[in-house]
Amino acid sequence: MSGASTAVRADRVSKKFARRLKHSVRYGLQDMARTTFGMRRRTDRLRSEEFWAVRDVSFELRRGEVLGLIGANGSGKSTLLSMLNGIYRPDVGEIAVRGRVAALIQIGAGFHPMLTGRENIYVNGAILGMGRAEIDRKLDAIVDFSGVGEFVDLPVKHYSSGMYVRLGFSIAAHLEPDVLLVDEVLAVGDAEFRARSMERMWQMVQSGTVSIIFVSHNMLAVNGFCDRLILLEHGIAQMGRKGELIARYLGDDVSERWDAVDPEFRHVIAARGRIAKEVQTGDLEIMSLDIVNENGQRTSQFRPDERMSVMVGLRAKHRLDNVVSSVVLRDPSGLVVSIERSIFHGSEPFTIEGDRTLEIQFRPLQLKSGRYLVGVTFHDPSLQAVYGVREEDLIQVADAMPNPGGKEGFFRPNLSWTLHD
Repeated sequence: MSGASTAVRADRVSKKFARRLKHSVRYGLQDMARTTFGMRRRTDRLRSEEFWAVRDVSFELRRGEVLGLIGANGSGKSTLLSMLNGIYRPDVGEIAVRGRVAALIQIGAGFHPMLTGRENIYVNGAILGMGRAEIDRKLDAIVDFSGVGEFVDLPVKHYSSGMYVRLGFSIAAHLEPDVLLVDEVLAVGDAEFRARSMERMWQMVQSGTVSIIFVSHNMLAVNGFCDRLILLEHGIAQMGRKGELIARYLGDDVSERWDAVDPEFRHVIAARGRIAKEVQTGDLEIMSLDIVNENGQRTSQFRPDERMSVMVGLRAKHRLDNVVSSVVLRDPSGLVVSIERSIFHGSEPFTIEGDRTLEIQFRPLQLKSGRYLVGVTFHDPSLQAVYGVREEDLIQVADAMPNPGGKEGFFRPNLSWTLHD
């Protein structure tokens, strides 16, 4: 490993497979015979019925970092994760992982169907490196987070795929791993659990000790959650800026629009996450976005102690249930000031049908002097489906207190100082 801050290092890693089972068996027997007689295997060459699933991939993952793997089905993402998890050995190259690894790659991996959920917690936990005392201590938390509840003493062969995933993720999350590998398997869970899983992973990353490799076809989640990306195309890794890689993955038409953007401004667009507009389903049209003060007057000028409302005119193409709204505040450079979801502020998911108006209130605004961009997004609780995106409107906050260049932070809290005897 190159340093204490490196959690995973892959150096020119490649993996090949045979196209058919009979060829796989034949080549396997040939390799065993060569090994038995002390003959050197040529793992760096393809035989007639083999192909490279992953070819010459190198990267380093630092502690506390989230690396996203994106690519079409069959591009090599799961094969690469399986090598990182020790399921496959690379035919060429080396992989070094520092610390405890937990993986969510396949539904029910590590579970015995005849054992109960409780028994599988102990078995799976032991496989992942937990001692019995540690599992005893964390058992209630694992069961509670998974939501399997009364079914924990039922054989897991009777579990749905969603219950498998919830229990598997809960075990992995409470393992407190150094490296967590997450494949698209989380998409099987229900919307509420996917949202809680994303929140849990974010908390793990914020601790600064857990590194995550995250595979998903949800580009909004990838763009918001991952620090950087690798795009796999036919097993070959493509590196670059997040926005550029996402645009390339989403298709040629998007790539052409990206190529037309002046390179000097691409990083700004990527930082603002405007690529998210490309992944919206179009089920919800945002007809208008008006920013008004506490008197209901349209304005872009506010004081920190004022109330501000964002009035969003909506038109649903058909009835949409379980809709969550997010409001995003950024500074003009694209730095995120705050992203707030309605469900985390006590609002139940919305049902939207026909023409509706949503009011989002800031009570009060409490921003320091500066210019801010306000945007809204409508999605399901897990961010798997994005119904509509409205790019940011600009507001100006004027404050009598100094905030030179925004260097003193963004928020103006309501404080008082009292000296007591």
